[in-house]
Formats: sequence, structure tokens, C-alpha cells
Amino acid sequence: MDAKQARTAFSQVIDVPDAEIDLAHACLWISAEANPGLDVEGYRARLDELASGPRAECDAATSIDARVGHINAHLFDRERFRGNREHYYDPRNSYLDSVLDRRTGIPITMSIVWMAVAERSGLACHGIGFPGHFLIGVEAEPRLFVDAFSGERLGKDDCRDRLRTMYNGRMAFQENLLRPATRREILSRVLRNLKQIHLQKKDYEPAIACCDRLLLLDADAHLELRDRGLLHRVLECWNAARDDLERYLAIAPDAPEREDVELVVDELRTRTAHLH
Repeated sequence: MDAKQARTAFSQVIDVPDAEIDLAHACLWISAEANPGLDVEGYRARLDELASGPRAECDAATSIDARVGHINAHLFDRERFRGNREHYYDPRNSYLDSVLDRRTGIPITMSIVWMAVAERSGLACHGIGFPGHFLIGVEAEPRLFVDAFSGERLGKDDCRDRLRTMYNGRMAFQENLLRPATRREILSRVLRNLKQIHLQKKDYEPAIACCDRLLLLDADAHLELRDRGLLHRVLECWNAARDDLERYLAIAPDAPEREDVELVVDELRTRTAHLH
């Protein structure tokens, strides 16, 4: 399967109500676009096999906390998954096939593996787009959270303390910071992470591919239109750049950088006029 077919498959996986999106499946199609020929179904089967380890223990567990403990023990002790602290910005950390192969990743991709195993083991959970560090919320009382990067179990006060430490007290803790993220929000965060890594490496075409998929997730993601337009300009794809930036101006009339973008659009209109 080539990159174009992988993109089509990604769009089909996300073309369902948000709660029905299979996060791991969608992420594997992101991987397949970067690695044509990837055996997506083979990796889905590996997730099924990975979940078979703690399933019996979870079925026999008498508490949610015990189920979380069994999943953590299986992933972090027996299977040796761990957060990649040494090479945090390695792009492989954002591709789910590489995370499964190498047993390491960043918080959000490690969380997607953890949630895939938990869901297959009958444990209800959800992603949380906590500032600076993605977390998992487990449906329990009192509220229970998991850091799949380290394997730690956290309470609400622990999350509050983490926020204070990460931001040196400059960000106030609010309950909505712990709200469940939608599945489209989770995929968008994966793609924005990957896009930023590609931009830092000046790999513009893969960055544009991230913008493309972000716009499949949200057609009105105006900042992605702006970024894609500017990247098309760098690559001298004048018509594509003009189309994206004109649409950006149309849906973001109050953008603070509007005047700067209008100047770029004027330049692009001049360039594209010469092409006809």
C-alpha cells in the first residue's frame, strides 16, 4: 500500500463519530504513510497479543486500581516499555509501529499503547491533554490517572503538583485541565508533535503531510491552513500557497498577523498571475 492509499485509509478510520475512532488504527495509518508497505493489520494483531497478557488478571481483579496495576506490570515490567527520555524528539517516538517495535516513545504514543491494551482488557479509560505531558484518566472514584511515560499512578493532587513544578507556578490549576480529550484532539496532538519535529529538521514535505491530516480532522483548523500555505510557499508551490492563505484569511478575519499574511498573498497573486 502506497502513501496515497494510506492517507485514504486514515481518512476512512476517522470518518466516524468521535467515540468510535480507533486511535491505534488511525496512528498506524499515519505510520503507513511515512513507511509505505507497513503491515497495519499485523501491528493491530500485535496489540491484541500484547493485551492478552494482562487480560485474565484484569478479569479476576476485584478493583479498578488492581486492574491498572496488572496493566502497568505487564507493559513496564514484563514487556519492558519505557518512556524515551534520552531521545525525546526522535520522530520514531511519534510513529506507533516504531513505538511497538522499540518499546519506547513519548507520553502521548505510550498512552495510546496503554489505552489500547486497557480497552482490550475491559478497563474504561480516556486520554487527557494535560499541559506539557499527556495523561490517561481511568474511570474510577476517586479519580485515578496514569502517566504511561513513567508508569506512575496519580491522583488529582499529584496532577496539581506536577503542573506547579512544570510551569514554576505560572499556570493555575483548573479542573478542565483534566477533562477527557476527544479522539480527534488526541490524533491532532500526535500530528502537531510530529509536525514540529519535521519543521525543526526542515523536512517540509512531511510537515505539510501533517497539516493535511490535521485538516482532515478539522477542516476549519485555520492555523494549519496558514502553516501549510507558508510551507507551500517555501517549496515554491505558488498556487497551493495562495489557495491556503486566501482561505485562512477568509475564516480568520481577526487574525493578529492578518496584515503580514495579506502581503504574502499579494505576492503570491502576482506570481501565480505570471503562470497563466
